[in-house]
Amino acid sequence: MEARDRAQRIRWLVAAVTVAIVAACSPPARNDSESGAEGYTTNAPVVEPTGSPEPPAPTRETPPSVNLPSLPIGSSDSFSDGSLDAACLQLSWLGNPSLPSGFSVKITGMQFSKVNDQTIFKIVDTKCQDRSPACGKSYRYTPDHASCYITVAPLRFRMDGFNGAELKISGRLDCPLGDKSACNLYASQVKQNFEPLIFELPYPPDVPPTP
Repeated sequence: MEARDRAQRIRWLVAAVTVAIVAACSPPARNDSESGAEGYTTNAPVVEPTGSPEPPAPTRETPPSVNLPSLPIGSSDSFSDGSLDAACLQLSWLGNPSLPSGFSVKITGMQFSKVNDQTIFKIVDTKCQDRSPACGKSYRYTPDHASCYITVAPLRFRMDGFNGAELKISGRLDCPLGDKSACNLYASQVKQNFEPLIFELPYPPDVPPTP
């Protein structure tokens, strides 16, 4: 009887030792926060899903235009002899052929040429008090509006070597959308038929004009 009890105690002891050894050798339980389990966040960049690229925005066509360094302008006005008073001058479009329908020319610059490196005319104003429209930089020559006005004053009387000066007017030809070839053609015609606009200085007092 005593021998059987001792054998029983030995078996329990062996079983307890075995359980302790197995527990000691088992790997530690994984923490979900260290495993890649759901809910674990990283600093890795988010990759956006790839798809078809957006089509480029359509190019908007702009109306054609051509810069004209010298406009074909004429005037029948002149300055009164014996006076240096300012005068109102009419500036008319003389382009040949005349401006087509839908075409216009905007004035972009206006100045008198110098004579012997001296200024002999002064543009007092790009308008006249009693006549309109004014020839400012906002003015446009069109088929229906082919004249404008400025106020100019001579700075000296006519003398040897100082007879007159050219009024140079630059502009921009604007044409209807889709008429680029017609725009270029008209610009070339205007340049071919250009003639300078010359204003003569007034004669001094008591000096008769030369016939």
